[in-house]
Amino acid sequence: MITQMQKAVGGWKLLPELNLPSSSSSGPALPFARQDAMSAPPRPPVSDREFQSHLDSAGRVRDFWALKQAVFLGGLDPSLRKVAWRLLLPVFPKGSTGQERIAFMKRSAQRYFEMKRCWKETYAAGQMSQAHLALITAISKDVIRTDRGHPFYSGGNGNVATGGSMADAAESEYSPHILQLFDLLVTYAIYHPSVGYAQGMSDLASPLLVVQKDEAYAYICFCALMCRTKDNFRRESTAMLTKFQHLHDLIVHMDAELAAFLRCHGLADMFFTHRWLLLEMKREFQFDDTLRMLEVQWAGLPHLFTFPKSADGVPLQEDACIGVASPASASTSAAAAVSPPSPKDTPYLRLQSMLRQSREEASALASSGASATAAVVLKDGVVELPPPEVLGCGNPFLLFMCASMLQEHRDR
Repeated sequence: MITQMQKAVGGWKLLPELNLPSSSSSGPALPFARQDAMSAPPRPPVSDREFQSHLDSAGRVRDFWALKQAVFLGGLDPSLRKVAWRLLLPVFPKGSTGQERIAFMKRSAQRYFEMKRCWKETYAAGQMSQAHLALITAISKDVIRTDRGHPFYSGGNGNVATGGSMADAAESEYSPHILQLFDLLVTYAIYHPSVGYAQGMSDLASPLLVVQKDEAYAYICFCALMCRTKDNFRRESTAMLTKFQHLHDLIVHMDAELAAFLRCHGLADMFFTHRWLLLEMKREFQFDDTLRMLEVQWAGLPHLFTFPKSADGVPLQEDACIGVASPASASTSAAAAVSPPSPKDTPYLRLQSMLRQSREEASALASSGASATAAVVLKDGVVELPPPEVLGCGNPFLLFMCASMLQEHRDR
């Protein structure tokens, strides 16, 4: 993992040579866009003492770019992750003090348990919609398989593979942390009806729960993470197609020989990297290495993702669900706003169908002599890449990680 991250950082330092345009927004596009950061070698993880030096007497972060640069180059001491991840994701409003952040987490946790109580009472009363029952069943099946070998999720002998629901399970039947993961995912799906639930979300939520060690705090962090990644799970899959295109363009720009090899073997559309891009490399390393990789990746995000879009901090539910108070309305209001995607309609299957259709249409049009536009346009050369806040849908370092993985396997 360290080798691949070093290669990715090395590629990242080539940004000026890669003809990557500057951000169109004010301020530095990247936390490590300064000349001294470009030449800096990997360093030890940020310690508690160093982390505190980035805060003023009231607990405000003095310079987010300096903090993100330090994390990007060295990661965090594990003891800091619970607090620092909330800043990196990001959870809090800009300029918040330490006391304001504590108060925000307490208010948000209280709201989370109110939301959770509402849907659980709705479920117990038999008033849950069929769409949400399907979501609950899908989540029940996925969480039991998520990071199951990690000690954090050990215990219990429940089995929902035959179609049962974890919502009906006794607390002693499963590890309490598996039940917490289930509850936070169901709460998110019900109160974010335009997103719902899709395979892969449990993989993104699991490290947050392991690090936060608190169900409500993990939910808050998950909402922050999904603000940036939710488009990966939408039915139309345009965000994933954009990432495939950008990864193709990056490899063509960086490594023409590798690009030619992939094209020769019918892999240039990059569809085989779907899991890497969807889960942001979460499954590709040992769990402890994954935690470091994630925080380095978040620290490398452009300034667009430094603070929540809302001045009040990360929202815990979609606007359509605000004001839901009673158990019955918690389900019916969300369902009426937007019908959640079917859990069987997974991002992988949607993309597979889209790419298959694109290839068939392109082949048919080519046979007839007409021009065709494929889902991923294969190029012989790339002169300029998109700006950092656009490249990889705002996560350019992830593309460099993917490219370094491919180069490592090619070298073998």
